[in-house]
Amino acid sequence: MKKTTEIHEALRQRRNIESEILDLNFRIEILQHTLEKKYFDLSMLNFELLDWDIYERKTKNNENNSIE
Repeated sequence: MKKTTEIHEALRQRRNIESEILDLNFRIEILQHTLEKKYFDLSMLNFELLDWDIYERKTKNNENNSIE
């Protein structure tokens, strides 16, 4: 009887651990998705800044050429 109780307790603990692992995997997936989105947002921001920088340089060059 004692062995049976120990086995049931061990199985219960195993289920709890498996459940915690699944929960952690789910949280990791959410974090990965969030990081990917932040990385994409940062990439888009860098692209917009580069685009603006190119536009600003062209505008300054055109202004300098028109002044001369």
